[in-house]
Amino acid sequence: MPPHPSRDDLLALAEGVDLRGRGGAGFPFARKARATLAASDRSGARPVIVVNGAEGEPPSAKDAMLLARVPHLVLDGACAAAAAFGAEEIVIGVAAGGPGEDFVTAALAERENDLPRGHEVPSTRLLVRAFLPRLPGWRSFCWGRDFRNGPCGAALWAKLSFMVHSSADPVLSLVDQRLVAALQCDGRLSAERAAQVLGLSPATVRRRLQTLGADGTLRVVVSPVARPRNGGSAGALFLRIRVLRGKLDTIVAALAAREDIPFIDVTTSGDEIFAVARTEPGSRDPLVFRQLPSTQAVTSLESATILHVFRLTSEWRHQVLTAAERAALSRAAPAPEATAAGPGTGSPGPYGIDTDPLEQTLLDALDPDARLPAAALAARTGHPESTVRRRLARLTAQGRLITQVLVEPRRLGLPIEAKLLLHVPPDHLAAAGQALADHSAVHGAFATSGPSNLHAAAYFPDLTALYGFLSRDLVGLGITHIETAIVSRAVKRTPAPPHPVSP
Repeated sequence: MPPHPSRDDLLALAEGVDLRGRGGAGFPFARKARATLAASDRSGARPVIVVNGAEGEPPSAKDAMLLARVPHLVLDGACAAAAAFGAEEIVIGVAAGGPGEDFVTAALAERENDLPRGHEVPSTRLLVRAFLPRLPGWRSFCWGRDFRNGPCGAALWAKLSFMVHSSADPVLSLVDQRLVAALQCDGRLSAERAAQVLGLSPATVRRRLQTLGADGTLRVVVSPVARPRNGGSAGALFLRIRVLRGKLDTIVAALAAREDIPFIDVTTSGDEIFAVARTEPGSRDPLVFRQLPSTQAVTSLESATILHVFRLTSEWRHQVLTAAERAALSRAAPAPEATAAGPGTGSPGPYGIDTDPLEQTLLDALDPDARLPAAALAARTGHPESTVRRRLARLTAQGRLITQVLVEPRRLGLPIEAKLLLHVPPDHLAAAGQALADHSAVHGAFATSGPSNLHAAAYFPDLTALYGFLSRDLVGLGITHIETAIVSRAVKRTPAPPHPVSP
């Protein structure tokens, strides 16, 4: 290896030693680098070197170990890659407050002392403005460097942005958590109504919702899976997919691109995917019967049809409001005959409810931002504002406008999400399912086909709470078998918003 390797030298070395990512996917570094460099060559934009030291796998401490023991080795490798690939920027991500932040900061300070006197340091404020719109929740620290002395010299970086993820899961303030819980009760809740019930000023409510929506922390969307009338079949499949090591990202990306897959989770095993697929009950879905089984990277596939819904995520409530507050914030439940009647078309829409064409255009426009004001909705759809207001009121009164609050559970102090696959005898199925649905931690509970005839998903503040749930709360429900999988990454919930969320 030459002292100052070229692009081809570095890629050849990476391929020769089969350098791979250290996460569950094990993706080849050279392949990822070639794809990035090809995109850079086409667009003319310089590549950016990213060092991920944020410890994405909860049980792992490999990033902290490397940054604690050999931080300069990590930095030298990043600098060598930057020099070879023509990058002017290195981004190092570590968990705020974790050991990585201290060790990397100390290592950078040591190199800072080696800078020539009078060296100009780029503007921190400018870089913060540049990065925060793309990566909410991160802050930037900047050091000036110069590549001309080579990748191992004292003056190394043209521009180094040391970005500390302010989460090692920053929990929202209690005020913000209560606003999240209020929107769970009514996704189109007005600032005035929220202020009255929560004891805040309307200006405070508007300001906090604007902030939470602008940085992507909070979204209110039309629920991608609405409760079926009378608790019948949801017309969806649970998929449990295992893949070859190193192929996880490829399969996940292919699934995420499909409109008929609204939910995707990756578990801590590193080779397992849980997903929900919309399909017609009893149909031979091509994804399940042909596409996934014929994919060589897929090692096993299990599917289970949802037979009955006990609890959906849109019905889960964060436990930071009193019962009286939830009652005051929630809309009155629609009459059973109203929800069953619908608009009279008899044709179920994509949200599991009946709609006429005009209502469907309104729901489609509300899909990425269910808090869109009536005036903006009228402008977007071309319908008169009076018609929009009347139809929204009708959809709401009949329980056909179903919203869901999207917020990272870690921001609510619930970093552990578990998938539960249970088997109970038929005479215990209804009671066990309802007991799960009534539990404050459970955000999804379904009776399904297959060996595990009861599926559930739940949020917990820590592993101790999960253990207590399994060992104590499930006792007496007649459960004969249970599998527990911990989610490491929620890949997809709904399509990304094309515009900021409305306050």
